[in-house]
Amino acid sequence: MPKEEGFSFKHLFAPLTTSKAIHWIVIVGIIVFFNSFFNGFVWDDKIYILNNPGNLNIFYLFGPNMFNDSFYRPLSAAYFFLLYAVFGTSAFFYHFFQVSLHIINTILLFFIFKKFIKKHFALILSLIFLVHPIQVESAIFLSTALTPLSMFFGSLALVLSLNDKITTRRFILISLFLIVSLLVKETGAIFLVLVLTSRVLFHFDKKTIMNFVFIDVLIGCIYLFLRYAVGGVYLSASRIDIVPISTLTIFERLLSVPAIIFYYLKTFVFPNTLAIDQQWVVTTAGFWNFFFPLFVDLFFFLSCFILGIYLFQTSRKIFKFFLLFFIWFLLGLVFLLQIFPLDMTVADRFFYFPIVGLLGIIGACLNLLKPLANNRKLKLIGYISVIVVIILLSVRSIVRNGNWYDELTLYSHDSKIYDSSGIETNLGADYFSKQDYKNALVHFEKSVDILPSELNLFNVGLGYETMGNLQKARYFYQKALLLKKYPTDKHKSIEINTIQRLAFVYLLSNENETARKFVQQQLTEFPKNGLLLEYLAISEYRLNNYSQALNDVIKAKQYISNKEIDYVYTQINTKQTIQIH
Repeated sequence: MPKEEGFSFKHLFAPLTTSKAIHWIVIVGIIVFFNSFFNGFVWDDKIYILNNPGNLNIFYLFGPNMFNDSFYRPLSAAYFFLLYAVFGTSAFFYHFFQVSLHIINTILLFFIFKKFIKKHFALILSLIFLVHPIQVESAIFLSTALTPLSMFFGSLALVLSLNDKITTRRFILISLFLIVSLLVKETGAIFLVLVLTSRVLFHFDKKTIMNFVFIDVLIGCIYLFLRYAVGGVYLSASRIDIVPISTLTIFERLLSVPAIIFYYLKTFVFPNTLAIDQQWVVTTAGFWNFFFPLFVDLFFFLSCFILGIYLFQTSRKIFKFFLLFFIWFLLGLVFLLQIFPLDMTVADRFFYFPIVGLLGIIGACLNLLKPLANNRKLKLIGYISVIVVIILLSVRSIVRNGNWYDELTLYSHDSKIYDSSGIETNLGADYFSKQDYKNALVHFEKSVDILPSELNLFNVGLGYETMGNLQKARYFYQKALLLKKYPTDKHKSIEINTIQRLAFVYLLSNENETARKFVQQQLTEFPKNGLLLEYLAISEYRLNNYSQALNDVIKAKQYISNKEIDYVYTQINTKQTIQIH
């Protein structure tokens, strides 16, 4: 009778089957990102999810909307609407679906890798993609779900294209996945190139290649038609002064390119400092900010070139694998180099696509270690080293997940790593919402010190007004009205709020004549602003112009309807004192 074998840890991995690999990816993914499920909505989540539920009207999705502004992402709006329609404002489910997308992408990546290299290497690379801390932002920052979503559809297309035979049904599915990936996010265009490249490298057939060229051109034309003719989204070179990189010419932006590439390579190797809203730029070529990063970048690309030559001479199959992923890395990198200015100089979520190419390059290097596989001691050291690296990366990601628990936690943590006007503004706003006006003012003023704008100057003014310092409130409101750093729509919104607050401060200070002249001047531009008309009525009433005050308050009631305007109307009509606070 055969002896029954007991439990063996080795059996969990060896022999490594596809099923075991998938189970490990799912288990590790859940362990690493489990604590993120209980995070809330942070940063842009309020703008793109809570305050913008949207709808599934085709004219809304493909026409002008919040997602089709500077970029064209109609299917991202559909994704957020569906989640909002089902789960409302319960952040848990948003996190669950986004982490699930990231895990599924890792599984698809495993299928892609194992087409070319051993399953053990494919699993190692996939797990690094899964748990690397630079991925946390893409996996748990809810507003950026479009990044893993685009990767999902693009990866599906690539997996299907790697089969020897392309049936009509498979071809249609590939085409559908490619266009969906592109309509979720522009970086989906990477897969148009990668699918075609993979066919040329691994399954060259002239007829099939021409079919893929045709579908790439067709998808590109459909996208351009939808973007320009339907969505009205054009390539914009508009200057936004709160984004320093956008204020530079393309030649000036090139000075930052070595530091940008270096940031991602450094963070991939040693992800110790992670922070949001990085707005730094390189304006002068110094050693540490230009020449040293340039040297590291050149060394990296020279090493890739040498590796490519060696693989070409020794193993054409692995060379093709290397070439595919080197192209993947370069294509992903192009989107990060500020050729067209982004809203940040660098961001961890921007690296979600290029990191796959970088891992593929590493996979080609790992293949060179196959001769050492027969050395049991070296093999054991290698596996232990890999496990240690994955554990360390996982722990760092779990810690980073905790930073994203809520806005106060995230902003407080990241503000200690990097001086950002945006982080300070958001941190101040969070304290302000909690009625901690003293701390709010500290961060609002720090935001102004880093990069003054009409928004943070308004915030400082509001902070001083709330704390009763009307003189300083007036000073900062007046300064805010002199700046114009935001795009037109956002600037107008801040401007009218500033005008209203400044007029109110004049009234609080009993500077009634100043208030009247100021409001009369602003009403030439905003003649239907009910609040300004209300303030004009109060100033006129205090200056004993009773009939004019009554006319103004009646006019104000045409545009606003609330208890406050009813109170002002009653006080003026009955000639009683108006109390404002």
